Amino acid sequence: MPGIPLLDELLLILVVALSTVLLFHRAGIPSTVGLLAAGVIIGPSVLGVMDDPRTAEIFTELGLIPLLFVVGMEFSIEELKRLRDIALTGGAFQIVMTTLVVVLIAYIMGFPSREALFLGFIVALSSTALVVKLLTERGEVDTPQGKILIGILLAQDIFVILLIFLLPIFGAEEFVLAQGAGRFVLALSVITGVFLLSQRVLPKAFAYLSSIKEREVHTIAIFIFIVGVVWITTRAGLSVALGAFLAGVLLSGQEYRHYAASQILPFKDILSSLFFISIGMLLDVGFFADHLFTILAVTSGVLVAKALLAFLATIMMGFPVRIAVIVGLGLSQLGEFSFILAEAGKGFDLIREETFQTVVAATIFTLFITPFLMRVSSRLGYAFSRIEPGDERVETPGLSNHTVVIGYGLNGRNLARVLRATSIPYVVVDIDPKVVKRGREEGYNVVFGDATQPSTLEGLGIGEARVCVIAISDRVATERIVSLIKGLNPDVRVIVRTRYASDVRRLFEIGASQVIPEEFETSVEIFVRVLREYGVPGNIISSQVAYIRQDGYRVLREQYQPADGIGKLMDLLGGSIVETFFVGEGAWIEGKTLGELDLRGRTGATVIAVIRDSRSFVNPGADFSFQRGDTLVIMGSHAQIDRAYLFLGGVERRL
Repeated sequence: MPGIPLLDELLLILVVALSTVLLFHRAGIPSTVGLLAAGVIIGPSVLGVMDDPRTAEIFTELGLIPLLFVVGMEFSIEELKRLRDIALTGGAFQIVMTTLVVVLIAYIMGFPSREALFLGFIVALSSTALVVKLLTERGEVDTPQGKILIGILLAQDIFVILLIFLLPIFGAEEFVLAQGAGRFVLALSVITGVFLLSQRVLPKAFAYLSSIKEREVHTIAIFIFIVGVVWITTRAGLSVALGAFLAGVLLSGQEYRHYAASQILPFKDILSSLFFISIGMLLDVGFFADHLFTILAVTSGVLVAKALLAFLATIMMGFPVRIAVIVGLGLSQLGEFSFILAEAGKGFDLIREETFQTVVAATIFTLFITPFLMRVSSRLGYAFSRIEPGDERVETPGLSNHTVVIGYGLNGRNLARVLRATSIPYVVVDIDPKVVKRGREEGYNVVFGDATQPSTLEGLGIGEARVCVIAISDRVATERIVSLIKGLNPDVRVIVRTRYASDVRRLFEIGASQVIPEEFETSVEIFVRVLREYGVPGNIISSQVAYIRQDGYRVLREQYQPADGIGKLMDLLGGSIVETFFVGEGAWIEGKTLGELDLRGRTGATVIAVIRDSRSFVNPGADFSFQRGDTLVIMGSHAQIDRAYLFLGGVERRL
């Protein structure tokens, strides 16, 4: 039975891609690199499954649409504001300096000025998809290095969109001012028209579609919108990439954006995979073999130059050497937008085929190496931190028996506020100079320093400290800090906040006194709210929360539950207990008699004694009047005691 050639080819492509990705996964290499390798294998230079260049171009454009659409969907003005300083300073420095360095080298090597400039643009870009994926897998998105990397990548994404927008003008053989201005006005008019039309039509269209309970209708409508915007922009002489990005931006401002994203994401994964496969298919293995040493030299040069320039950009923003090394290695590769820009530039004769093939090979090489570079970046960062310029030592004189807080994020700020209010001596250290400046402006004792360095911890007075709280999101740095602290002062109590439950055991092993995992605390909060819904008394809930937290959340970590644990919770409700209640300043029961309160009649609990000025009044009568500073000794069941607390505290006086 004769087969269908296209289906045969597609099936073979998917099988090879899956096999390659699985093989790379076992080696700890990201799927993006595996897809590129699969494309090389499938391409005309190896198996020749796809030997038609036009097929590869179609796959590239198909994959480009969801890739840029999702970038547009995730483009957030709020995110841009949050990372504005990093994007405008570090991002601009990295892009401009990388472009200038590449242009200078290319010009010296004899490249035409226009090709040299375009090559500089290509090399300035890094891989947003790969770097963000690696940061997510390593749990480093919210770390200082994660924020810097994402901020610079955001600047690059904006830069490449502007380049794609201006590419027809930049690629013109002879630039005529009137012609360039005309194209710019036309493009701007098309984008403005699409934007205004979408603002008027989209809300009404989505409102109508939401009344139709057919998922297929919604999916088709979203695809029509995306393809329609791409069609309009391409007819206006703009690129497919810009049209897809514009469609994403337009949908991101709609009320139904999350639903639209859920409809497109399943298709995005497969189409994006085809995009990376098609990029791999573009590699000419014959050219690669003939120019191996040149490609290796270019790859090495790109890695070193980009790492050094990103390193300098991070240092320029005031961050220490350790963070700069991690950022430099994280941005040293070429990215998927380098492919996109190179492919688009080839269509305008901005780069020659030989240059294009070198860019493709160097990009695949750098993407392949990046996971290994990021894996060793922390260790290299600590090694290079020994040559910190100036070796500025943190000094906090006059502190003893104090609390050291590492990290001035949300938890660090809240803790500093409480410590200041209670007059407990403290010092906060943070690695971000802007965060330190803000903390000082708010009136808190915040200093700049890298707590992973022994000299910084010594300057913070860790040897005389009573408590150290580590409230940062960098798990590698956290482990190093705990080990250093216990080596400098074994008696200090180290409290660590961590995001992941999997870190608890390791942190206890290296010396943490207490570990508070956010995952477990979320479970505890849910547990508390469920018990409240069932009317379980507050003091019972508190005792159970204490039980869960004891021994480092052992109950949750080991899924161990003794017979007298949570399973016996309701049996406790019937037992009698004795608790105390202190009559503080402003208490509403001050001056009231026991008879006026009628505590037993209202709550079921009984006042069996009152302690006043070290004297005990056992079984007080109905005419006994309460004074400020009294301590009431109350007996009753758990439920009765709980009602008594609510009543005496003024929460519920009508019980």
